[in-house]
Amino acid sequence: MPTKASLTTLLIFTFSSLLLTGCDTYPYKEKIQNVYDNHNKTGDKALCMMVGDITSSMYPYITYYMQGQDLPYSPETQEAVFNRLKNGSLHLFAGIGFFTEEYAGDVDGRATYRYDLTDLGRKYVKFALGETNFCFGRVVVDKINRTKDTINGVGGG
Repeated sequence: MPTKASLTTLLIFTFSSLLLTGCDTYPYKEKIQNVYDNHNKTGDKALCMMVGDITSSMYPYITYYMQGQDLPYSPETQEAVFNRLKNGSLHLFAGIGFFTEEYAGDVDGRATYRYDLTDLGRKYVKFALGETNFCFGRVVVDKINRTKDTINGVGGG
């Protein structure tokens, strides 16, 4: 026959467990998840990484160099610095397998490369606003940390 102390301990443990599991049933969790899922029906664009200002009609794309791109960023060198960043992004994404990278020759003593999308790149590419972007993943609402909900009267403060 269980003792009064062990029965009390069991009840406290059970009640505490129910309270802890109930902490994650915030009223908006499902609604917020539905909003994310509605905006990302395919589940593949939660995070997008931009390559640069290259439209779909510009592939295969050949890199070029601009005077001033090796100088520090300033309003005068902005376009050239962005071009340098785009060239670096192309090389990075080629290393991941989203582009093929072929040597195209030298221009003014600098190597130029030809980039084209691979099958893997075509799977993840999203062209938007004149940019090449690679998008991945799905947002999953794991939990919500709120201290006050003035709409539902949930929470403190």
